[in-house]
Amino acid sequence: MFNAAFVYAQAISGMAEYTVKESSEGIEALNDPDMDPAMKKFIEEKLNDKLTSYYTLTFSGSRSKFAEQKKLDPAGGEVDLSWSPYGIDIAFYKELVLKEQIIEKDLMGKTFYVKDSIPGLKWQLFDETKNIGSFKCKKAIAVLPVSEEEKLAFEEEKAAYEQMPTQFFSLEEPTPTTLIAWYSTDVPVMHGPFEYGGLPGLILELNDGSRTILCSKVVVSQKQNEVEFPAKKKVVSTEEFEQIAEEKLKELENQQKTAP
Repeated sequence: MFNAAFVYAQAISGMAEYTVKESSEGIEALNDPDMDPAMKKFIEEKLNDKLTSYYTLTFSGSRSKFAEQKKLDPAGGEVDLSWSPYGIDIAFYKELVLKEQIIEKDLMGKTFYVKDSIPGLKWQLFDETKNIGSFKCKKAIAVLPVSEEEKLAFEEEKAAYEQMPTQFFSLEEPTPTTLIAWYSTDVPVMHGPFEYGGLPGLILELNDGSRTILCSKVVVSQKQNEVEFPAKKKVVSTEEFEQIAEEKLKELENQQKTAP
């Protein structure tokens, strides 16, 4: 079934739009029973905008690109308040045949293209169905184990968190992630949002415990369109990027120590 779907998918191109909603469960302020209801509503409305983002998936044959749509401020300029010393994921370029992906990252204002393997998910398929828009979807579940990178990042984040004078968020040790996906064979491609895919149909909804990803629009074409990938000379390995990030972090720490 997977092979048949993949062969057919070689002639299919298209795009899909997704809304990604991050969970607000870890925000301690919203759990305060003494908070004024009007204030809580105000905070929730502000968080809803901050925790909601929009992405576009373009696909053609075995290639796809999943990238965030830029937010605009009232003046028309782009808004991007995200920042991390370890890099922010901007876009995912996937090649299913090679089982490889290139993740576009922003590291302190500089763009890097990091080559990595696509997670080898073992999907369990179910007969349970539901409709998403006009598409009939089936359910699939996979478990994503905690990576060594996540373990290391947590220990570093924990050490920094313990030095903060005030804690507004609670930290939780990473655990295996249960992915619940809904896919439609009406669009017989093995693509999906972020690094996920590998099902016999386009993933239209996915929940990983911390966020819900829902497709709002699908456009399919039998015309083969090219999904342009970053130039090979600009791509670095995961190990090379981690070394660069570590050097940048040390450089930032030294600047803070010498600042007046």
